[in-house]
Amino acid sequence: MSLQEYKTVINDIINDYNLDILLLVVIIISGLYIFFIAPLMYVKTTDAVIDGHIINITSRAGGQIINSYVMKDQEVRKGDLLIEIDAKDYEAELIKIQTDIEINKEKLKMLTNAPLPEDLEKANKQADVVEQTPVSSPPQYIKGSKDFTNYNKTYETQDLAQQNIARKKIILGDAVQNISNDNLLENEVSKPIIDKTKIDISNDTVESVTKLIKTLETQKEEVKLLISATKVFAPQDGTISGISISQGDVVNPSDVLCTIIPKQVWVIARVNPEQLPKIQVGQYAEVKIPGYKYRKFKATVSSVDKTNKVYRIKPEDEITQIDSNGEIIQNNTPAYQIKLNFIEDYSDFSLPPDTEVSAKIKVQSFLK
Repeated sequence: MSLQEYKTVINDIINDYNLDILLLVVIIISGLYIFFIAPLMYVKTTDAVIDGHIINITSRAGGQIINSYVMKDQEVRKGDLLIEIDAKDYEAELIKIQTDIEINKEKLKMLTNAPLPEDLEKANKQADVVEQTPVSSPPQYIKGSKDFTNYNKTYETQDLAQQNIARKKIILGDAVQNISNDNLLENEVSKPIIDKTKIDISNDTVESVTKLIKTLETQKEEVKLLISATKVFAPQDGTISGISISQGDVVNPSDVLCTIIPKQVWVIARVNPEQLPKIQVGQYAEVKIPGYKYRKFKATVSSVDKTNKVYRIKPEDEITQIDSNGEIIQNNTPAYQIKLNFIEDYSDFSLPPDTEVSAKIKVQSFLK
């Protein structure tokens, strides 16, 4: 073997030796970091879950479901129409109450011999509209007219005023006599036509009728609310997680129709008592979620509960003890609860509450 070949072999051995040394150094540093440095920098826990306010959509009205627009795992926006309940019974009840109100208003007018204040106010408004309507000015006198004196008298100011007064009286009378021709406000039924000849006031008083009208007005507002409740809308953005009804079902007030998981969720994590002093609000955290193996969800510590002890519920976190009789006692490990808020928008990800996750909280910087 030549001298050059010997040099080549020796260089290869040295290079291999250096590489092994470098690899050994990397392994030692990594071990030191994993076993000594990382535990000081991070608090890790596998006892963590996604949490959020699951919204139960309940019915405020009873009746048959005539339309259902929801499906499981469907995304909805705030204000979307989810379910429609048949409102016919409530609408019929509203018409009956409105009829009773109008009958008792007529009774009140008969007992007092005067129109109701609301009718007078309406009549005055209509009269004001007519009064504001421009009146065409009389034609000017044409030269050669033989009847100028009589013609001019017809348009004197006093006569015009009297005509307007007479017109107001006519309008006032129409407003009082023809109430049934007017419509109620929006979302109300038309006022029924009342046959005044069949109204009996022999057993009524002004006080009793007035009290009954107030009671009926209250009932009317309650029924109107029930009619509005027959259309169920999404209270906020979210995903339909469960459906309790289907089209054609009959529901009662307070029945759960469906549930919505909101987009805004957070993480509830549990840590050991010895780890608690290291954790402070505002510290950075990373959350690992099953199904997103290579994704780290960024979060921060938003609250630390240092007063209430909780208990781990995972079997691997239980401590096995033996009592005086030799029987095994399973005791949960005491822990404290912290809350992590996500710091980025993850609304496009599926993060349902009660999903088990793991969290790593950075409690100390290596550079400090």
